[in-house]
Amino acid sequence: MKKYYILYDENDLPHYAKMDGEKEYEYIEGNGWVESDILLSYLWPTGPMFGMYQEMTPEEAMGYFHSIGLPIEE
Repeated sequence: MKKYYILYDENDLPHYAKMDGEKEYEYIEGNGWVESDILLSYLWPTGPMFGMYQEMTPEEAMGYFHSIGLPIEE
């Protein structure tokens, strides 16, 4: 099952990530969805950004990403 995330940094700037099974991806402007381990910092209890994210269902992500012009899939 795919999961989608809005990740916030210390300046409250959003980043976008998704998890597809055991693979993690980050959206990078100009490169699209690239495999990344960015979620580790947010999901691991001792990570520096732990809990600074919003999880979305695929349906919520589809609507949200469409509203800001990001592709949900590549």
